[in-house]
Order: sequence, then structure tokens, then C-alpha cells
Amino acid sequence: MIAGIRAKTPPFSSIQNGQARGFEVDITAFLARKLGVDIKYKTPQEDDKDDPLSMLREGTVDVVAAQVRHTFSHEESVDFSRSYFIDGHKLLVKPSSPFEDPQDLKGQPIGFVSNETVQSTLKKQLPECRIQNFATLEAAFTGLSEENIAALAVEVVPFLVKTHQTAPNNPRNEFKFLNPYLLKIPLGLALSENESNFRDLINQTLAEMWINQDYQKIYAKWFGSSTPLPFPLTWELETYPF
Repeated sequence: MIAGIRAKTPPFSSIQNGQARGFEVDITAFLARKLGVDIKYKTPQEDDKDDPLSMLREGTVDVVAAQVRHTFSHEESVDFSRSYFIDGHKLLVKPSSPFEDPQDLKGQPIGFVSNETVQSTLKKQLPECRIQNFATLEAAFTGLSEENIAALAVEVVPFLVKTHQTAPNNPRNEFKFLNPYLLKIPLGLALSENESNFRDLINQTLAEMWINQDYQKIYAKWFGSSTPLPFPLTWELETYPF
């Protein structure tokens, strides 16, 4: 099995000293072992520009595990497994903050970092909040630490990637995530269309991973309390009775 990944998006996937590492790498490696096949990894020619799905459309990979959002527009050209991670928009607050739920922040100043989709979500979900735009994540964190804003809205996957890339100089102890999500965007393994048998095998194996706690072990390795930026597991992988 050949899996398409990104080379520069830790903790999800990265190439370090010629070796593929990351959450998505471990997920696909586990799938390959359960399916009884070897696995190889391939990255786009220009990882920061090329669409990882192009490798699937060109037939050079069997599956893409590259933080691909399961959307109707993507479904026009590829198929998807069950969701293996939830991207989307979340709020961060200081650990000492009295706020426990996004709805507690009505009327409060909330920051975001130059992202139209996050801004749109804030306006829709918290229309009474006062929105403040920051040019950089560093400036936004300063605003949060100095209590110029009560919370910071972030896009989960890009935020996790950026903070892992800057570890250990990241503010992991200076905030906490609020639940629930302001907006949920599922990530799925992208597969070629009209390969339902392969998709079913992938989905069944993902379900077994969850039921047997193998998924949770891999998740803790990359997002648990000892990682550069802990991100608590707050969702369940969809399973069906066998």
C-alpha cells in the first residue's frame, strides 16, 4: 500500500532524516499491518503548494492521509473513509479563565488571526462577541495573556502544526481549549472512487482500532499530555456492530 502524506505538517505527518513520522503515518502503518501488506509513503512534489489529492487522482498512491477535509466538493473526485480526526474552529482561553463554554463568552472580546473562515464562524456562532483581528499568532497570544481579549479562536489543524513546529518555544501552558467546537470539520482518509471493498476494509479496521483502544494509544502518542501541545480527545470514532 502506498500512502500519500505531507512532509512538513507535524504532528500529523513529516519526513525526518528520510523517515516518515506522525499521527497519520502511524494510523496508515497500523492499517497496512492489519491488511497484511507493506506500506510506503509518498509526498507531493512541492509539499507546501501541491494538492495531496493529485497523487490519488494520478494513481500514484492508494490512500491519502494528509489532513484532507471530508467535504462535498472533495467528494466530487475522491471517496473517503470514516473520519479519523476532527478539524474545525475552537476557542482558547487562559487556564485561570472563568469561561467553560463558548456560549459563556457572549459580549466578550475574542481574537482571531487573519482568517476569514474563523471570522465568519465567530459572527455566526457568537454574534454578540466583539471580534479583534491580529496579524500574527504571537500577537494574539500576547493579547490573550494580557487579557486584552477573553479568548482566541483558532483553526485546529493549522494551529497544532504551527505550535509543534515551534516547540519547545510554544505557549502550551498558557491556555486551554474550550468545548464544544464552534465548527467541526471531519478529516478522512481519501481513497479512489468506486473502490468500495477497499473502503470497507479501511473502515472496518479503523473501527477495530477504536474498539481495541489502538487508536487511542496512537492519539496519545502524538496529542497526549506529554506532547508539545496536548489536544484532548473529545470525540468518538464512528463504529457499527460487526
